[in-house]
Amino acid sequence: MLDFDAFFLVHYHRLLRLVMNMVGAQQEAEDIVQEAFLRLHSHQDSIDEGKHKAWLYRVAVNLGHNALLQRKRHHRWKENASVLDEMVSSPTPSDEKALGVREVLSELPARQAQLLFLYTAGLSYEEMAETLEVKTASLSQLLLRAKKAFKNHYGTS
Repeated sequence: MLDFDAFFLVHYHRLLRLVMNMVGAQQEAEDIVQEAFLRLHSHQDSIDEGKHKAWLYRVAVNLGHNALLQRKRHHRWKENASVLDEMVSSPTPSDEKALGVREVLSELPARQAQLLFLYTAGLSYEEMAETLEVKTASLSQLLLRAKKAFKNHYGTS
C-alpha cells in the first residue's frame, strides 16, 4: 500500500521542477502537478506496487505536453488572449530562447518530447523506460533520435 503523504513529500518538488521546465509558468506547473497527484491518489489501488513513480511522471509529462499543445493551438487562433502572447510581445533574450525551445518541443512527436523532458529532469534510463513503457535497451536509440529531431527542428525555427 502506498504511503501517499510520504510519496508526495519525496516527489513533489522534483516533479514540479520538471513540469516548470516544460511549461515555463509557475502557476500552470503547480496546477499540472496537483492534477497528476490527484489522479495518482484516485488510481493508486489499481497501479502495480512499485510503479507509482513511473505512473505519476507519465501522467505529469502527458499533462505538460498537452498544455504546450493547447497553448500552441490557442496562440495560433487567439492572439493577445494568453500569457504566451504577452511574453512574445516583449521578450527578453532568455525568454526568446525558452519560447523557441518550447515551440520546438511542441512540434516533436509526443514520445520524443516526453523523453527529452524526462532526460533533462535527470531521470535514469531505467526510470525513463518505465515511465514511457519502453524497453531500457531501446532507450538510448530513442533518446538519440529525439535529440537529433530536436536539433533539426531547433535549427530551422
